[in-house]
Amino acid sequence: MIVSVMILSGLVVSAPKLMNWINQPIARVEVHAPFKNLEQGRVERDLQKYLQSRFFELDLKGVRQKLLTVPWIKRDAFDGLPKLVGLESQSEEVLQQYLAISQLLRPMGLGISRLEQSDIGGWDFTAGHALVNMGRDRKMERLQRFIRLYYARLES
Repeated sequence: MIVSVMILSGLVVSAPKLMNWINQPIARVEVHAPFKNLEQGRVERDLQKYLQSRFFELDLKGVRQKLLTVPWIKRDAFDGLPKLVGLESQSEEVLQQYLAISQLLRPMGLGISRLEQSDIGGWDFTAGHALVNMGRDRKMERLQRFIRLYYARLES
């Protein structure tokens, strides 16, 4: 009991010092993209007031907004990528399902823009203008049915 009280009081006393040690001022910011049509110094000047902050106090939304006001800075660089949705614990399964379905749809000229696994294990995906609900059971059977219908619609 005494040891626990000593440890707890030691943590209480050292917590501000530990927090101050962790929450250091920002020393360096690196950009891992080419500066094309944009001067690096301009970006540095625009962000200078934000970089006076400490790590946990940095206004990331403000930094983002400031950067987006600068001409030539791209916004939403991930727009062309498919959106994969599911539980974090199932991320590997979601990716495998995406790869499997994509491989079947590629010969049709279709790509998946969204794939979602629901909490109960059902699957939906969007390809082109079609929203396909494969459900939880007999997924491949339902996917094959979609492919047959898609080809039948193209031939008519």
